[in-house]
Amino acid sequence: MTALRLLWDFTTFRELISTFKGNRTLKNKALAAENAIMNTFYKNDPKSIPATRKLADEVFDKKWEERGVGPHEHEPEQVQVWGIGHCHIDTAWYI
Repeated sequence: MTALRLLWDFTTFRELISTFKGNRTLKNKALAAENAIMNTFYKNDPKSIPATRKLADEVFDKKWEERGVGPHEHEPEQVQVWGIGHCHIDTAWYI
């Protein structure tokens, strides 16, 4: 299971890197963590897997896995959602 979780960590990093455009902090952290994982992981050494999983903490935050799916449920005062924009409604006039 630890190796499977490492695969998901690595896949998430790849998705973060390919999704964010330009020079973004999260993209750079994911790229650095992914590189560190590649330098730490050895396919013939199963003991290297837990060490590589700890590298995900640099991007995901410490104890992120223990919090589960809803990490913000524990800290609702720190979550802010903003929606700014406008609406353009096209209408058609029939004569």
